[in-house]
Amino acid sequence: MIEIINCIYLIIFFLILFRLKFADQISEKYLNIKKFSLIEKYSVNILIIFFILFLASFFNFNNLIIIFLLFFLSLLTLILNKKKFDIKNSKIDIVFIFLFTFLISINLVANLKLEWDGHFWYFKALNFYENFSFFNLSNEHLATGYPHLGGVVWGSFWKVSFLNYEFFGRMIYVFVYVISILLIAEKVTEKTNLKLLFILILFFFTYDHYLFSGYQEYLLFGLIIIIFNLLTKFNLNKINYFNSFFLILASYLLVWIKNEGIFYFSAIIFYIIYFQPIRKRFLYLFIFFFLIFVRMILFSKITGSISITHLNLDIFLNKNFNFSFSNFIFEILLITKHHFIAFFKYPIWLLIFVSLFLKKLDKKEFHIIYFSFFSFIFTYAIFLNSQADLNWHLSVTLDRVLFQLSAFFMIFLSTRLKYFSKKFIN
Repeated sequence: MIEIINCIYLIIFFLILFRLKFADQISEKYLNIKKFSLIEKYSVNILIIFFILFLASFFNFNNLIIIFLLFFLSLLTLILNKKKFDIKNSKIDIVFIFLFTFLISINLVANLKLEWDGHFWYFKALNFYENFSFFNLSNEHLATGYPHLGGVVWGSFWKVSFLNYEFFGRMIYVFVYVISILLIAEKVTEKTNLKLLFILILFFFTYDHYLFSGYQEYLLFGLIIIIFNLLTKFNLNKINYFNSFFLILASYLLVWIKNEGIFYFSAIIFYIIYFQPIRKRFLYLFIFFFLIFVRMILFSKITGSISITHLNLDIFLNKNFNFSFSNFIFEILLITKHHFIAFFKYPIWLLIFVSLFLKKLDKKEFHIIYFSFFSFIFTYAIFLNSQADLNWHLSVTLDRVLFQLSAFFMIFLSTRLKYFSKKFIN
């Protein structure tokens, strides 16, 4: 019973903390976004607060102080602006956030388990729970080369909990996941009954309790969706500097969640750069390489290595590299086979493929070709260069990588579901 009460307390805490008025001011005054839903405001505040915690992680500072300062600031602004808060139109969104975060969190608490990778991420969370900085991770002997942002938010919200159990810190992953699904659903329809139907469909196609056992997939999945939602708000041909820098810094968070995030960050940045004039392209390329350089230097402090990804992508540096055409074909076929298996494990891909089959691409949807090509190259390049037993590596990793990549297509899927909803339901 006390665990249920603690879950309710944490969800209410999230609802207040991430309702900080930062999003309102930034969206209206700086991002020039006029129509911004409550869910979108929550999503932007997730980016802002995560970035604040990320910066604080490089100092020996108690993140609990930061979180509670932001919490009370948010609570104060809500009280002072209660007349401006449209509770009638926001009520159903609040109910959806609370209900689905509660249900998934209760399932998390009732089925406790840390899977293999979860133990590596747990020690990062413990580092920040005990108020150590990023640089103390050099003393961690498990997966030193793994990024740490997931551990920062896990450890920070673990401290917020009344009960001293690490799994309550993982509830922040649930919250981010729920917000991302609600973002997609509200783009499909504004009708409450239909929205609920699509929310349930999206949860059915994306939910996997296994991924809440210490893995970082839902954190990546949720943040990519939030970033892509912002991308749809801007005309990239006319985007201003503030909007560009905000998107770049938001995307930079992906680099610090998992090593794969470097590639996702790169894909998003080069997509933005494509639409820019020459002068801006050079500036954004400089910023991109500077941020990657900063990441390399900071990681060298705890790993002693300047490797960009720590993913063993050293094929061109391997002096013993021998190419065999027959082995290459075999590996291509093996990777392709595991792609099909993974598509069925996370059937959100089947929904994406069906939507592509039923309706041709519009001119505004051709960005999907770019991200499809990126996904194809990324997955095959990673596993063709695998230093482990390929069959084992594919069986334990590829499905999660493809789930992360599905986030790039979720906004696209929402427009397809909206089209089908109007055509066949309305």
